[in-house]
This record gives sequence, structure tokens and C-alpha cells, in this order.
Amino acid sequence: MTLKRLLQMQVAYAIAGIIYNLVSYASLSLHGVALAPTAPVSGALVMGAYYLCLLPGSMGYVILYRILMAIAVVVIGYGGVAKHVMNYFSGLQGYSSTLAWALAILINGVGLVLNIMGAAGLFRKKEE
Repeated sequence: MTLKRLLQMQVAYAIAGIIYNLVSYASLSLHGVALAPTAPVSGALVMGAYYLCLLPGSMGYVILYRILMAIAVVVIGYGGVAKHVMNYFSGLQGYSSTLAWALAILINGVGLVLNIMGAAGLFRKKEE
């Protein structure tokens, strides 16, 4: 996979995360229940900051991009995957449904894999 394709997939992940948080905000505003215990505005801002971390990769600053992706692995790995998985054992309190819980893990799980690929340099810099 090329770096360009990896970045495109990471942008899609960021958009999916922002959409999840926007839907969560709408649900909170309309029904008083968010999709997940994560504050929707904070979640959307984190995803926006994550998007900014992709810019060095698109500008050719591969070392900086890989460092930022290593940080993203820790942040997304804990806050986006592990924390949601651990919430299963507390009875999914704070989630609007099991589907909302599973989607949070799915979206962030995909992002985590993409970030590991970026941090580890598992991409080609140019198309061949």
C-alpha cells in the first residue's frame, strides 16, 4: 500500500469518527442520551486534531508523520479501543445501545490498525 492510499484511509477513519461524534451529539441534544460515554464535542475535536496529524505525511515529512502515528497508536489504542472494551465489563453503562458500543470499537479498531501501519512504516512512499 502506498502512503497516499494509507493517508486516504486514515482521512476516511477521521471522518467516520467525526460523524459518530456528531450523531452522538445530535442524540444527546434530541433525546438526552449520547451514543457513548465520550463527550461528543471532545471526541470530534480529538478526531479533528488527529486529522491535522496526517498533514505531515501528505506533505512528505514522513519521519514526523510516523512519530505522530506512534502517538496516535497510544491515544486511539487506549481511549478508542481498550477503554470501550473495558466498558463491556461494567455493563455498557453510558452507551445508547450495544450497536453504538460495537461501532465505537469497530471505527477505532480500524483506525488503530491504520495508525500502526503508519507508525511502523508499512507503506511505500511512491506508487510503483
